[in-house]
This record gives sequence, C-alpha cells and structure tokens, in this order.
Amino acid sequence: MTKAETERHLRGIYLEWIRENMNTSQKELSFHAHICHLPNFSTFRFGAARDYQQTAMWVREWNEQIGINN
Repeated sequence: MTKAETERHLRGIYLEWIRENMNTSQKELSFHAHICHLPNFSTFRFGAARDYQQTAMWVREWNEQIGINN
C-alpha cells in the first residue's frame, strides 16, 4: 500500500472510529493505538515520518476538515 493509499484507507477508518471516540482526549495517540492493532497494519506506508508522527498529522488535518477540536 502506498502512502496515499494508506492515508485514504485510514481516513475511512478514522471517520468510523471518531463516531465512538469523539470525547477521547489525545485523539492522535488513541487512534494510532487503534490502528496498530489492525491485522493489516504492516502493509501501511507512512513515508519519511514515523508512523505515529504521520498519523498525528493526518488526524489533525482530518479533524480540521470536519470541524473537530483535537
């Protein structure tokens, strides 16, 4: 899976995850923990950034797009 494919895939997972975890603090860390337990985690690609760093950047961006405060 490419980085772009990973981002699209994880965005879909995030939109489902956030429905049940809207009030969770530290959404970046909590979502990263969630995806680490997915069976296909090893197929994800995050580019030059560490997987947590890239996930946190995406979560902040997605939250901004849908109007959620981190």
